[in-house]
Amino acid sequence: MSLKNLVTFVAGGCGIVGSGIVESLAQNGAKVWVAARNESRFDELKKTVPEQYHSNLAFHIADLANETDCLRLKDKILGTDGQLNHLVASMGGWRTDGPLSTLTVDKYLNGMRELTLPHFVVYKTFSKLLSETPNSSYIFITGGSGEAKFFDPKASLLPIKASAMYGMYVSACSEYKGNKNMALNELRLFFLD
Repeated sequence: MSLKNLVTFVAGGCGIVGSGIVESLAQNGAKVWVAARNESRFDELKKTVPEQYHSNLAFHIADLANETDCLRLKDKILGTDGQLNHLVASMGGWRTDGPLSTLTVDKYLNGMRELTLPHFVVYKTFSKLLSETPNSSYIFITGGSGEAKFFDPKASLLPIKASAMYGMYVSACSEYKGNKNMALNELRLFFLD
């Protein structure tokens, strides 16, 4: 499948799941934007993408939990490529903060900020643009841990984050119900024992 002339943004593109998505999109001809808080993440990502596809990659230093950074990124994408066709939100990784009952309120709030706020800010920044772009898509990558009856208690914030991300997807579907331009999709990942 050729994705030539399509512009994508993979939020979380330097992570384990996101980097695989970036590689596949770049190999199929898409222009792929990736944001990270520091340039060393881009250097690591480039090692996973075959060199002949590096010309399909574009990088921008940004904290995706920061609305100003996201707006600058959007302006950069549109100023450089004139469009954005697809967005994949694959942010947040594995973390072990400890059992829920042992967390301080500050640790809980900080963890939830790190896990969910970037998703909200990216959605807020880019969803309207995509809703006005024909044949566009926004993919929420969520996790199945919010449905698991038994989960590693040291990773107590992950099921909460997974449930919050599913809720964000449901809210987005309600907000853009009937929109003919943007397809909203959820890809739910599960880890099986």
